[in-house]
Amino acid sequence: MLLDVMMPGLSGFDVCRAVRQEMQISPVQLPILLLSASAEVESITAGLDSGANDYITKPFHKQILTAHVEAALRLSRWHKQELDRAAGRSMQHLRQFSSEGDSKTGVRRRHGTPGGQRP
Repeated sequence: MLLDVMMPGLSGFDVCRAVRQEMQISPVQLPILLLSASAEVESITAGLDSGANDYITKPFHKQILTAHVEAALRLSRWHKQELDRAAGRSMQHLRQFSSEGDSKTGVRRRHGTPGGQRP
């Protein structure tokens, strides 16, 4: 999502904050890049503190904006792949654990019940 900091009504900071806090959309799910004519430290830190992934000052070259957008999307895809891999490892661990059984009783467990019976 590209947001200009100075928009009519709500600022880009406000929209970004609403997306992150009220809508609970993470930076991995939706990268947000803020565009602004202000290169002041306070404005940049306020933008990043509002939940933006990046802050780009105007004027900018189209190729630079494109590079920032592509980098944000690449990072988002990478994070999603890592989360998917971690979830896969967790599921594999759970399957392995549930099929090993209870070492004290020797009862093999599948589907969380002794002998694989479904509740």
